[in-house]
Amino acid sequence: MISPFLVLAIGTCLTNSLVPDPGMALVKKTRALPESQSLREQAQQGTGKRVTGLTWRSSNGNGEADGSPAPGVLCQVLRGGQEKEKDPKYWRDQAQQTLKNALRLQTLNTNVAKNVIMFLGDGMGVSTVTAARILKGQLHHSPGEETRLEMDKFPYVALSKTYNTNAQVPDSAGTATAYLCGVKANEGTVGVSAATERTECNTTQGNEVTSILRWAKDAGKSVGIVTTTRVNHATPSAAYAHSADRDWYSDNEMPPEALSQGCKDIAYQLMHNVRDIEASAGVQPDSLPYPQSSWLELAVRNLPPWNYLDLYYFWPLRIPSTGGQPQDPGWSWGQPVPTPHLYHLYHRPGLLAPPPPCGTWVLRRELERKVEKGAHEMPVIMGGGRKYMFPKNRTDVEYEMDEKARGTRLDGLNLIDIWKSFKPKHKHSHYIWNRTELLALDPYTVDYLLGLFEPGDMQYELNRNNVTDPSLSEMVEMAIKILSKNPKGFFLLVEGESPGRHGMGIGGQISFPAPSLEAFALVSQGGRIDHGHHEGKAKQALHEAVEMDRAIGQAGTMTSVEDTLTVVTADHSHVFTFGGYTPRGNSIFGLAPMVSDTDKKPFTAILYGNGPGYKVVGGERENVSMVDYAHDNYQAQSAVPLRHETHGGEDVAVFAKGPMAHLLHGVHEQNYIPHVMAYAACIGANRDHCASASLSGSPSPGPLLFLLALLPLGILF
Repeated sequence: MISPFLVLAIGTCLTNSLVPDPGMALVKKTRALPESQSLREQAQQGTGKRVTGLTWRSSNGNGEADGSPAPGVLCQVLRGGQEKEKDPKYWRDQAQQTLKNALRLQTLNTNVAKNVIMFLGDGMGVSTVTAARILKGQLHHSPGEETRLEMDKFPYVALSKTYNTNAQVPDSAGTATAYLCGVKANEGTVGVSAATERTECNTTQGNEVTSILRWAKDAGKSVGIVTTTRVNHATPSAAYAHSADRDWYSDNEMPPEALSQGCKDIAYQLMHNVRDIEASAGVQPDSLPYPQSSWLELAVRNLPPWNYLDLYYFWPLRIPSTGGQPQDPGWSWGQPVPTPHLYHLYHRPGLLAPPPPCGTWVLRRELERKVEKGAHEMPVIMGGGRKYMFPKNRTDVEYEMDEKARGTRLDGLNLIDIWKSFKPKHKHSHYIWNRTELLALDPYTVDYLLGLFEPGDMQYELNRNNVTDPSLSEMVEMAIKILSKNPKGFFLLVEGESPGRHGMGIGGQISFPAPSLEAFALVSQGGRIDHGHHEGKAKQALHEAVEMDRAIGQAGTMTSVEDTLTVVTADHSHVFTFGGYTPRGNSIFGLAPMVSDTDKKPFTAILYGNGPGYKVVGGERENVSMVDYAHDNYQAQSAVPLRHETHGGEDVAVFAKGPMAHLLHGVHEQNYIPHVMAYAACIGANRDHCASASLSGSPSPGPLLFLLALLPLGILF
């Protein structure tokens, strides 16, 4: 770790305007200087002069640090070796190459997005993005400013207006409802419209709004949640819950009035709401009448078994566009039979064409054989929040002596057992609580995964236990591998090599393109970026952002821009900033190159507008040179004292690449984002533009009619 007592040296590299080459190795100047020139003494003397040409060294002289940028990064320049940035041609050539790349974007990618990935950096405002970029570079021993985050490589950038319907500066619940459900809402509420008032349970019913997670499930995709917070935290809960208060993690946190009015806690909704989404298309296979054993039904039953394929007979049904029970259109030649396979095959509400008098045959892949209970549940849930799943005072499996880690539920329910009971017996379900168990899984044999790695939120990346706590990147990789087995794709919410393709056919005569095993929608959130800022711990927050950057890169290696829309954004910003005229290559956690001209004390480049870092010693602002400001948990100074730093109200960036990414441009309301993702993926309400695309990978009418012609007439008549 870097010592707080850094020695100041006077150099000439910065005054000569030499800039480091990102591709070159850096040299640390650690020349010792007389103690009279130390930063501590200069601060005490209060010179108030700006210092240029600085080099830092640790007090022990080795210039190294654990998990931090090298302290000599401020002036690590080889004399005479960085001349290229002095040459105007360097910058002109760079700009021309950028222009060529931009011109190539004139040909828009209007493919259907089989995959949609959304990375949500909770609290990751623009200043956090910039600081994380510098940190990433400095962790790789470069100055940092010229480094590119994965999101920096995205061709389209927009701004998102983050306000809630009742708040100028928003919270994570109302914003999550906006970018997941497509409507703006009141602060503190999740999965409900602005007609619901916070804490008022009786304003919830009738004001529920569905999320893009449900839209994806309605289209037959698998869905999952991966978060570095508790799985019932504000951001992930908007994907599946409808709650008048984001803090109703379990029934223990709910007021008696809300319980008596029938509202359910968010952990309960996690286990039950997602399970119920399988019926959201209005098709309930167990509730519709089957025809009596007609000759046609018997004919279907007596068909010879064909490899990978099944035949189904159906009568026509009218599927209401607003959902609800399918309706018999009134034809006189038969009663309706369950047709969820037909609905999920064509994905189109409205009137289905009437069948010929002899009935119609529908060919379906074995992978889409039938709708069964559990077939569309949430296959992957990973994050923290164990204690909200267990009865009150149940000892935690990891922290046996910690009372705060014990179960919280007053209703006595064990939601883990309930989760297991919902899973089909012939499926492979796994509940795990540590990284070792996660990495031991074979993702291609896992159907359902529930991983709860902490009683509450997961540990910060800098504090992570490599045995018990997986990284965000590891969770994302495992989730993609599990969910990608669904031929229709998946939706994965993450707060912070698919299987190979195999063709199918009938006796070599009729074959159909195999479904893409890469299609999915992924929402990834780095939730503890927000927590780090609230605690004034910029180092924790920025390392969380860098880890999310790794996860973005991980997902990028597993997908293609040809069929994958990737969106990176934040729910809101923070009152986090860095400045002070720091020179090129200054440690992002370091001091500004000057002292205050008012109180004659040094200050760090990173500061907060408010928060717990406000400290007064002897009636004056604390002298940061007297503390270890490079410590992982150092709380940066703030202008206003608060126990918890607050969100910021400015717009946040939206980065996009892939199909329809160009629709994210300019300045938008935050609730616009899920509508773009749904439009690109042909899910949700607005999909008329891609009706033909929704049939891709599904049997076309032509081959089906051809198959009918091949069926023995003796079977049909």
